[in-house]
Parts: sequence; C-alpha cells; structure tokens
Amino acid sequence: MKILLISPDIPFPHVSDRWFAIPQLSLPIIAALTPSHHHVCIAEEPRDKIPRDEQWDVVGITSMTNNIFRAYQLADDFKKRGSVVVMGGIHPSCLPDEALRHADAVVIGEAEGVWREILNDVERRSLKKTYISEKSDPLAIPIPWKPKRRLISAIIPQLVPTMTSRGCPHDCEFCSVNIVHGRVNRRLPIDRILEDVKRYRGQRLFFVDDNIGASRAFALEVFRAITPLKVRWVGEATVKFLLDEELFHAALESGLDGLFVGLESVEPGAFQEMRKLPSTISEVEEAIRRAREAGIVFHASLVFGMDSQSKLVFEHTLDFLERNAVPSISACMLTPYPGTRLFSRLEKENRILHKNWSYYDHNMICFRPLIMEPEELAERYLDFMRRIFSWPSIVRRSRGWMRSMPWVILGGNYLKHMNVPRMKRRYKAYFEWLKRSGESYGRGA
Repeated sequence: MKILLISPDIPFPHVSDRWFAIPQLSLPIIAALTPSHHHVCIAEEPRDKIPRDEQWDVVGITSMTNNIFRAYQLADDFKKRGSVVVMGGIHPSCLPDEALRHADAVVIGEAEGVWREILNDVERRSLKKTYISEKSDPLAIPIPWKPKRRLISAIIPQLVPTMTSRGCPHDCEFCSVNIVHGRVNRRLPIDRILEDVKRYRGQRLFFVDDNIGASRAFALEVFRAITPLKVRWVGEATVKFLLDEELFHAALESGLDGLFVGLESVEPGAFQEMRKLPSTISEVEEAIRRAREAGIVFHASLVFGMDSQSKLVFEHTLDFLERNAVPSISACMLTPYPGTRLFSRLEKENRILHKNWSYYDHNMICFRPLIMEPEELAERYLDFMRRIFSWPSIVRRSRGWMRSMPWVILGGNYLKHMNVPRMKRRYKAYFEWLKRSGESYGRGA
C-alpha cells in the first residue's frame, strides 16, 4: 500500500515558529514501524508540500489542538479522493468522537501498539472506528533509522530529534502530556539509545523527552554512556535538575548545550498551583546562575493568566528576568486544552469562552481569567512582550551568556521581537470575533 503520514500546519504561525520549530519523532517512528513492503512518505507542513496529485491507500494524520481544523480539512479532502484516513495525536485522543466525523478511524493514545493492526485491518477491509492503545513497551518503540528521518526536511538539519524515555511524573493541571504518555517514566534500553546517538555524531541532538531527568538514576546512566561519543545536545528539564550537582555535572560532561525549563511563573503562589518544584524563588535564581556559569542556554517557559497570579505578575516577571539575566524565554498564555484537568475545571465554572480550537495556541485568551478581564490581560501581556523583547531588555538579559550569544540574540529574542506587532493585530481581530460570537462571549461556551 501507499501510505502518506501528515503533520498539519498551524493556523497562525509567528516568525519564530517558522525558523525554530521543535523537531518531532512521532511520524518517523510510525514510518519505521510500517512493514517494508509498503511505500511510506512523510509530509510535515509547512516545509513539505502535501502530495495531493498522488493516490494514497492510507493517510495518517497526527494533530494537536491548535492545528486540528487543518487536520480535519486534509482528512475530508483525502476521504473524498478514496483514501482511508486514520487520525491520531493528543487532540483526537481527547475528542475521538469529534475526530471520527472526519476520519475513518481514530487512535486513542500512542500509535505504536496498534499501527500494524490498523494496516492489517485496512488490507482485510475490517477497519474499526477506534483503536485504544495501551502505553507502549519501550522495546516496541523502534529507533528510526537515518533514511526514515530524511523523509522530513528540517529548517535546522543539525538539530536531530531522539529520545530516551516517555512520561512525566509531574501532574500539572494545564498539561496534556500525561493524557497520552502517562506519569510513569518508560525508558528505552541504553544500547538502543547509544545505537541511535552514534548515527548522528557531529550533529546537535534534541532529546524530546518531556523531562530528561524524570528518573535520576536512568539519566545518570544515559549521560555517562553517551559521554565518550562527544555529542552536543539540548533537552527539557526542571529547575530541580540544575540544582542536582551530580546530575547536572554528568549532563555537562555528556555534551549538554541548553535546557528548556518549565519555570511557569515567578510568583510563589503559582508554584503550588502548578504542583511543581522548586518552592522558592531563590532556588530558581540559583539554577539560572549555574546554567550561566556552565555556559549553557537557560530557556524559561512562562505561563500567564493563572488564578494564583496577581495583577502585577508582568511587572514582577520583567524585573525577575532582567535582574537574573534570563537569556531566552517563551511567554505563553494559559491555555485550557481539552482533556486536561484545567479544561474540565474551567468548563464546570462556566469560564470557557469558546471552543474554536484554532485559538488554543498559547497566545489567545480562551477563558475568563480571575485576575482581570480578557481584554486587560491581553493588553498587559502585549505590553510585557514589547518590553521583554525590546533591545534594552535583550541587552540586559544577555549579560554573561557570550558563549550562547547567537542563540540568545537571534533565536531567543530577535525573532520573537518581530512577532509582537503581528500579535497586536491578531488580538484586535480576535476580540472583534469574540464580540460577534454573541452570547457565548464572557459566559462560557
């Protein structure tokens, strides 16, 4: 069979989205699981053009919430052309009945455990509507070989995705990771990890694990195993990871270049709301200092709009980031993704403004906040973005990060500085759309 695997485009991309997209492994893994007598092609928008001029027997589409409408558009189109359409990913896993209005079958959970069954059922003409996958045995997750990965055209080809584990032990109310991957940290065998890393020696690796230090003992084993390979890598971790001297030193020895850290908020009350460590600002400051002294990039992910935050959260955050010279940040609006505990709670409180999934993208305000009205929150958020990505702030936050200066200036700040005017125009259009939506605006969907 001819099989096409698609990752759809997002509806409102920023400049930085086009240049620094986080690499993914899901489609290459599915391609590696496909028996060799089938022909497989991967199309990852916007970098790849969807090959509509060919006839495909099976079209697999993976989707998140903010690009689900594009996924549905593609699904409808390929169904009309006679293809069997299978959808998966976080959003279809959370809302399978919605996805089945556009697809022939939906995978709920991880696809590795059911993909070959799906292909067999297609050939036997006995396809089921849903395939519920248990959490995959790490031994059943193939390491995609280099030819499979070359099916994806990357803007930054030296950033190669790989992984060591799945699952995050934290239980953040807003996070949808646990819905698909669970809270149990499932680990790949060390020899399998080494086999993959060796194939990409000389290129910068991106460990896509939701928390590279979720299992301390296993992380130490991985770092010590890859140290002789002299690779460079980046990944996602917590502040606790940086505060663990033995673990952090082992990561540096193994080639650590930078960490994406879910800081979320600098206001103490938010730590309890997020159910994450650390519990004090001083620990966060110490973690940033350690990263700076080690010469690795500290990229802080921040969330605004939480119930526990004050009206002064933007002033507090700006002061903290500049005072501690945090070189690179992602400033996100709290987004209640369907399937999360946050969405369920806000829906019960009648605070969901709408269910137009295209706006569930970390930037728009899709619920009624406690701390202020949506328009005021948006205005303060935009002011924060203008100030934090202004050149004076960039200079203040760049001190002490000379080794990482190209990333700090270009990727971490300048491209996001270019996003701000577009965000202002989009907010204006968004609130006009909300008002036209009538009764649902301000009172829940």
